[in-house]
Amino acid sequence: MHAALTGHLVFSTLHTNDAAGTIPRLIDIGVRPNIIAPAVNVIMAQRLLRKLCMSCRIEKKLTPAELEEINVQIQSLPKNIEKPNIDSCAFFSPNVSGCARCRNTGYKGRIGVYEIFLVNDRVERLVLSSPSVSDIREAMHEQGQISMKQDGVLKVLSGITDFDELKRVVG
Repeated sequence: MHAALTGHLVFSTLHTNDAAGTIPRLIDIGVRPNIIAPAVNVIMAQRLLRKLCMSCRIEKKLTPAELEEINVQIQSLPKNIEKPNIDSCAFFSPNVSGCARCRNTGYKGRIGVYEIFLVNDRVERLVLSSPSVSDIREAMHEQGQISMKQDGVLKVLSGITDFDELKRVVG
């Protein structure tokens, strides 16, 4: 943190569930809030999802509960993000027997799901009050940022991955 304060570009990892958990985790490990705010510019979280094999994926009908969860995530997208039409989307799942291209797994490759937030003036003031994770999530949403789960839902709607994989990795 002190190197970042002196103008050095510092990249670091920290084990948290999401980007919003970073500030409370730093405070928990003893970093003073008045040091965090000026030292941190951006916080990003990422997870890797398996991509469906495009050669053998199969179309799937989602359950009402899965559709409801997707609707909740889409409706809570920030205003600056275009909301896709769920009715025109096809949903897919891996072919359990797979094919030669995916080595009989149903998946081929991985893709990241991300969330990011910038430490702007509002977030700096928020950090000084030792905020909760929910306070930081609210600030992220106000910045127009999407969560990892929302990013994953957009990838499910694009047919890149499946809803079960998103639930397994992101929750």
